[in-house]
Amino acid sequence: MSLSQDLKVTLKDKYLDYCQANLSWLKEFKDTGMAIKASDGGIRPPGLIILGIISVLVPEIAAFIPVFLKLNSNTETVIATLGLNVDPEKELEKRAEELAKVQELEIVPLLPEPDPDTEYLNQIRATLKEEK
Repeated sequence: MSLSQDLKVTLKDKYLDYCQANLSWLKEFKDTGMAIKASDGGIRPPGLIILGIISVLVPEIAAFIPVFLKLNSNTETVIATLGLNVDPEKELEKRAEELAKVQELEIVPLLPEPDPDTEYLNQIRATLKEEK
């Protein structure tokens, strides 16, 4: 199964948005022992739960899920193929760190870079003041 990278990124972003909004009940999988070990060393909800979530979030993919499962009945393999075999909490932490870095880079300096034209005009003004 080969999926477009754009589709995988879209699925992952929407899935993580959902997880962020519903983290409290998704954490219950840890407590009940139903969590699955993720490829990043963390844990995640079972594959069928994730497939249910993405089929609601991206209705266009809902039609393909039965096809995926016919090709490979192992839902965990399907989840890995979709790029969703990750611990949502870890991914949300990474996302927050990346956002903080981007925001840090976008901070506008309080003092703008000196402009040669402005400096030249300021020199003329200073000279005119001295002549008075």
